[in-house]
Amino acid sequence: LDFLAPYAENIHTAFLPVDPRMNGPYDDGACIFAERFRPQHIVPMHCWGKYNVIESFRQKMAPLNIDVFTYHKRGASIEYHD
Repeated sequence: LDFLAPYAENIHTAFLPVDPRMNGPYDDGACIFAERFRPQHIVPMHCWGKYNVIESFRQKMAPLNIDVFTYHKRGASIEYHD
């Protein structure tokens, strides 16, 4: 993450893995990234149909005031506008 820091001052949208197939805490990397860089929006990836992990991740991000795209089916979409 230190390598990214000079390039990551104002991140609008981050696509981060929230993968329940991982051994152990499946969203640790996404949480660490979010706490460090505070993107405005996060789009969770690689949940493999286990959409409940997205809701759990969204709840973890709530205190950071980060919007998490919470989807419930494959192919869902969203548009962000500044």
